[in-house]
Amino acid sequence: MQKSSGGEAQAPGGVLLKFSTLSIPRHPQITCPAKPTYCIQKIRLAKGYSTRVFAYRADIAHSTVEKLEAGEMNPSLIILLKLAEALETDLNTLAGKK
Repeated sequence: MQKSSGGEAQAPGGVLLKFSTLSIPRHPQITCPAKPTYCIQKIRLAKGYSTRVFAYRADIAHSTVEKLEAGEMNPSLIILLKLAEALETDLNTLAGKK
C-alpha cells in the first residue's frame, strides 16, 4: 500500500482509501512510557484482570498475552484494537501517547 498526502492511501488494485484520526477519551488514571507492552500490562493490572481473563475478554490466545507483555512479540493492529476494547481504552493510551 502506498501512502499519499492528505490522509489517503493507494491500495493494490488501484483502490483509494481515505482515513482520518478518531478522538477517543483516554483512560484518566493510567500514564505509561512509550512501550505499548508495558502499558498493556499496567492497564490490565489496574483493572484487576488475570492474563487468562484478559485473553478471554480480548478474544486472543493466552500465550499471545504472555508474549506481548514479555516483549517477545509485537502486536498487529487487529490485536491492538482487541486489546484496547478489552481494556476499555484507546490506542493512544496503549501506545503511551497520553
